[in-house]
Amino acid sequence: MRHFVTALAIASVVSTGCVGKKKYETAIAENESLKEFVATVEAERAAEAERAAEAEARSAEIKALEEETRRALGAALAQIDELEKAQTEMKATLEAEISSKSVEVEEMKTGLRIRLDSDVLFASGQVSPNAAGTAILKKAGAHLAQFPYQVIVIGHTDNVAVGGALVSKYPTNWELAGARAAAVGRILLDAGVKGEQLAVGSRASFKPLADNDTPEGRAQNRRIEIFVRFIEIVADESNEI
Repeated sequence: MRHFVTALAIASVVSTGCVGKKKYETAIAENESLKEFVATVEAERAAEAERAAEAEARSAEIKALEEETRRALGAALAQIDELEKAQTEMKATLEAEISSKSVEVEEMKTGLRIRLDSDVLFASGQVSPNAAGTAILKKAGAHLAQFPYQVIVIGHTDNVAVGGALVSKYPTNWELAGARAAAVGRILLDAGVKGEQLAVGSRASFKPLADNDTPEGRAQNRRIEIFVRFIEIVADESNEI
């Protein structure tokens, strides 16, 4: 009997030990599973936070781009308004000359072009504007002096070679057209256009408007063009040509 009770007690202890070990192993497994779950949740939260930060940064970029676009659009619209105003005022200033077709004022993408017939500005074989031409240029210059934009004067000729006494000073049409452009530039300076705004150049006979085979065509090609480029000239900035 005593042996039976002892055996039963031993069996009970063994049985209790097995149950405790299983519970322990189960608890360990559950704990590991819980750790994995927590790690997964934390990773998802970190990923969500990263996505939120990216979305916020993208939103800030979009807002900045929208603001920049609004500013650029506003500046473009203001420039268009100013361009139209400048064209209207210049046409009013040179109304008589435009009516006589000796001057044209044209709106361009980057500003204005004022085209003047050389035969109106210069006597034949001369590089200094005549009295009538000087008066026209002074009127145009006084108006141009109101703007801070770049003013470019370009001289054009027909394809007839320079002859007579002019050849010694102006061997080709390059020099002749350049000298006439410089003379026009000097009058614009005297009318108030700032030197840092002004540039002069020559295209000689290489940009004709009409056929040089006729007197009418050659007369069209002999011209001075004044370009007003809507680039504001600021001291110490190299944004001019």
